[in-house]
Amino acid sequence: MTQPIARTVIIGVFVEGFCVFGAFAYVGAFLRDRYSLSYLAIGFMLSGFGLGGLIYSRSVKWLVRRLGEIGLMGVGGGLMCISFLAIALFQNWMLFIPLSILMGLGFYMMHSTLQTQATELSPEARGTAVSLFVFNLFVGQGIGAAVFGRIVDNFGYIYCFIVAGVALALLSVWLVKQKQNSDKS
Repeated sequence: MTQPIARTVIIGVFVEGFCVFGAFAYVGAFLRDRYSLSYLAIGFMLSGFGLGGLIYSRSVKWLVRRLGEIGLMGVGGGLMCISFLAIALFQNWMLFIPLSILMGLGFYMMHSTLQTQATELSPEARGTAVSLFVFNLFVGQGIGAAVFGRIVDNFGYIYCFIVAGVALALLSVWLVKQKQNSDKS
């Protein structure tokens, strides 16, 4: 996998896993700490992420036609960025419900695009390409949870979510530019 697009997809999914699931691992604790919500309420609120995935699955044909791959990555990264920043900066737990849904929608927009690209990396070794993709997603999640845990311990939840949001925005801009460059060549 020496193709530039292969490096882009593998790095992209690593950073995606690092930021999204590294920081999202602390959202429940943040809701409990800041708002003293019950664990049941927090669980329902966190499930909004999955609801965003369901919304994506029901609207994927329309979204792909409307936005294309580049738009899915750009808008998906933007939705995740806005969601993390809003969670950090707004002072109302009720807003978390739609933000969680938007974050899930944004994640699936970006992730499914990367996943589709991973299946196209090496047709003669598709299983290897997808295995490498998944490996990097999970390694990114694990390392991300450890790093964001240090950020939470040393600086607090707010900085954790701001760093994740900004990093996801930068990732989506980078992915869009890489895709545009690969489409030109």
